[in-house]
Amino acid sequence: MLKKAFSRYLPLVIAVTAVTAMTFMGTPSQTGVALDGGAASAANPELKGDPAQLLRSRTGQAESMMAPKPSSVDGTEAMPWNTPSKKSYTITSSCNSYKDAIRKGAAAWKNLTEGGGTPVECTNSNIQGCGGGVVVGCNQSGGVKIILWMSNVRDKALLAAHEFGHDWFGHTGNGCHTWSSAESVMQATTCE
Repeated sequence: MLKKAFSRYLPLVIAVTAVTAMTFMGTPSQTGVALDGGAASAANPELKGDPAQLLRSRTGQAESMMAPKPSSVDGTEAMPWNTPSKKSYTITSSCNSYKDAIRKGAAAWKNLTEGGGTPVECTNSNIQGCGGGVVVGCNQSGGVKIILWMSNVRDKALLAAHEFGHDWFGHTGNGCHTWSSAESVMQATTCE
């Protein structure tokens, strides 16, 4: 009897679990590429919080990134975007073929310069130890090291801009990141 009841309700339990997971994590296709090193985890507890709030610096101070800024001709927010502190990065030899895209991504942020600082590495496979699912980018501990799986995304500069943004900021929501604003770049999902 118990076995019969279990087999009768198991599909319902699985369906409820799947719907609940998609509610909190997005669809499987989003989850597959969405999660990166910026996700709140035991390794990055400072990135927890309400994504509807202002972007927060790693020191916990609210930043004024939501304030109106000049717009470009196409209606997107003018770059580079404000940051609370200066940072620098070095492109490692593993990223030689992606240097231009990485520099374009870095140029999206004020106070970010090339030379010294955070090493930026490139890989040709899923990034381990930085979130779950298929991970295409990881900024370890707010600038200790950035790892990019550039060959798995279309907009390589956008991926770089997103990961550089984690030097200062957490995710602003679970949507797809785009170039339209600093808040959009810091959305959790890589859709391109």
